[in-house]
Amino acid sequence: MLRRIIFALINYIYNNLGPNRYIFIIFDICICYFTLWLAFSLRMDKFYSIYEIPLYPSFISLILLIGLIFFFQIHKSINRYSGLETFIQLTKVLLLYSLVFCFIFTLNSFENTPRTIGIIQPILLSFSILSSRALIKYIFLKFLNNTTKKIKTKNCFIYGAGDSGRQLATIIDGNIEINCVGFIDDNVSLQGTKINNRTIYNPKQLNKLKEKFNIELVFLAISSLTIHNKIKILSSIQILDIPIRSIPNLNELTSGNIYSSNINSLNIDELLGRSSINLKSLSSNSNVKNKNIIITGGGGSIGSELCRQISQLSPKTIIIIELNEFSLYSIQQEIESSNLSKQVKIIPCLVSILDKPNIEKIFQKYKPDTIFHAAAYKHVKLVEENPITGINNNVFGTLNLAELSLKYKLSNFVLISTDKAVRPSNIMGASKRLSELIIQAFQKKSKNTKYSMVRFGNVLGSSGSVVPKFLNQIKKGGPITLTDPKVTRFFMTINEAVSLVIKSSIITKGGEVFVLNMGDPIRIIDLAKKMIELSGKTIKDQNNSNGDIEIKVIGLSEGEKLYEELLIGNSPIKTKQDKIFIAQEKFIEWKHLKIHLETLKKALCDGNIKLVKNLFINIGTFYKSN
Repeated sequence: MLRRIIFALINYIYNNLGPNRYIFIIFDICICYFTLWLAFSLRMDKFYSIYEIPLYPSFISLILLIGLIFFFQIHKSINRYSGLETFIQLTKVLLLYSLVFCFIFTLNSFENTPRTIGIIQPILLSFSILSSRALIKYIFLKFLNNTTKKIKTKNCFIYGAGDSGRQLATIIDGNIEINCVGFIDDNVSLQGTKINNRTIYNPKQLNKLKEKFNIELVFLAISSLTIHNKIKILSSIQILDIPIRSIPNLNELTSGNIYSSNINSLNIDELLGRSSINLKSLSSNSNVKNKNIIITGGGGSIGSELCRQISQLSPKTIIIIELNEFSLYSIQQEIESSNLSKQVKIIPCLVSILDKPNIEKIFQKYKPDTIFHAAAYKHVKLVEENPITGINNNVFGTLNLAELSLKYKLSNFVLISTDKAVRPSNIMGASKRLSELIIQAFQKKSKNTKYSMVRFGNVLGSSGSVVPKFLNQIKKGGPITLTDPKVTRFFMTINEAVSLVIKSSIITKGGEVFVLNMGDPIRIIDLAKKMIELSGKTIKDQNNSNGDIEIKVIGLSEGEKLYEELLIGNSPIKTKQDKIFIAQEKFIEWKHLKIHLETLKKALCDGNIKLVKNLFINIGTFYKSN
C-alpha cells in the first residue's frame, strides 16, 4: 500500500509539473523516505527492510514535506541560481517540518514507532536536503566555469565594499565576460576581511594587485562619494593605466547588463568637479514665480534646461519660442509630463525670432513679464560658412526681441551670451558681441525693463559641445578628431550654467554683463583621454599600438582660437553670488549703434561679407579675422 501511495505521488508530479521541477520534488521524496528508513535503522540498531517501515510515519512524513514544499513554492526555485535567500526559505520550511513531525510522533504513541523517531528523522532530513542543494549548486558552478573557459574574461576589482559594491559583485557573478577578483576600500577596518570569499584590499596596493591578478577593469561603486573625492579616486586609478567605470545606473543594475559597449551612461559632468545648484534656493525668484516667462530657443540645449528649471519655480506660464518643430514638441511633452510642472501652462510657439510681426502677437496675447533669450546659431564653423543667416538671426533677432521688450514694458530681459564674444576671431563670436552691445544700449534708454546678459563658456553635453561628438566617435571605435593638442576651453555643466543664469536675473539692476566663474580652462586633449579611459577603452598611440581609440589631430578650423577668454576688460566686480561676476566693459550709445546696424543690414542684403567684417571691426566688437 505504501509503495502504491509513493508511486501515485510520483506519477502525479511527473504529469503535472515541468521536468526540472519534478526531478527535485522526486529527489526530495526519495531523501525523505531514505532518512526515515535510516532513522529507524539507527534507533532500532538494525537494518530494516524497506517494507518494514510502519505506514503512519511514512505517510505523514511524505504528505507533510510535499505539502510544505508546494505551500511555500520551494519547487519553483531554480537551484543553479539560488542564493542565500532561497536557502533561508528552505531552512524555514525544514524547521517547520521538524516541529510538526516532532509534535506528532514525540508527544503521541504509535505502534512500532519509537518517540525518538520524531527527533532523529527531521535532523537527518534537514541535513540531507540542505547539503544536497549546496552540492548540486557547486556542481553547476563548476560545470559552468568549465564551459566558459574558452571565453576571454576580464579580471576586475570593485572599489567600494558597501551595499552597492556587494550588489554589483552579485550581478558580475552572472556575467561570463567579467570575473570579480576582489574589493578595494579606504575603510581600514574592512581591509583584510572577505565578502563571499573575496578579499577587501587597501587602494594603495592596487599597483601590485594589478600585476598579481592581471586586473583589466575597476568598477567604482560608492554612491555617496563627493565630487572631489570621486575625481581623486578616478585620477589615482587612471595613473595606473587601468580602465575605470562608475557603478551602472539603476536600469543596468536591474537588467544585469553591466558591461555594455554603449557608453552613454558615462557621467562626464563629474569630471569637472563642479557642484550642482540647489533649485530650492531659487524658489523665491520674483522674476519667475507666478509670472509669464518667454524662453526663446527653448528646444536647444540651454533653452530646454531653462524650461526644465523654470518649470520647477512655479511660473504662471512658460511661452516656448522655437523654430525647430521636433525640438519644440519634445520639450513641450517633457515639461507637461513632469510631476513638478502640473500647475504650469506651457505655450509652444513655432516661430522664428526674425518674424517680428508674429513675435509681437505673442507679446500682445500672453503679456510676458520676463524673457530668457537663448535662441542663437552658435556653431562656429557653420556660422562662418553661412554668415548672412547667422548674423541675421543672432543680431537682428536679438534686436527684435529687445525692441518688443521695451515697447511692452517687460520687467526683465536676459541674453544668453558666450565666451566667444570676447575679442572674437569668428563671425559667430562677433555677432554675439554685437548682440551684447545692443542689450547694453537698450538699457540706457529703458525706464521699465532691466536688460542684462550672461556670458559663459562651453556647457558639457550641449549640441555645440565636443563631448557628444567625442562620445559618438568612441562608440564607433574612433578616431577622436582633435583640432590642436594645445586647445583649451572653459567648461560648465548645463545644470549649473542655467541655474546661475536664473540667479543673475534675480540680482540684476540693469545693463550688467554677467560673467560666470568657469574655473580653470581644460585642455581638450585631456578631456578626450579621460572619456576614453572611463569608457573602458585604451588610448592608441606610439606607446600602445594595440590600443582601442586613436586621437587624431586635424588642425584648427577657420575662426577657431586656441584659447578662449571671458573678459574684455580687467578686474571683474564680485556679486553676492559666489560664481557670478560683473564685467566692466565699454558700450556704444544707441544713437550711434543704430547707424552701424542699418549699414550692417544693407551689407547683409547685398551679400557683401567683406564689408560686414569691416563693420564688425569698426563697431567696436574687437573682431579680428584669422
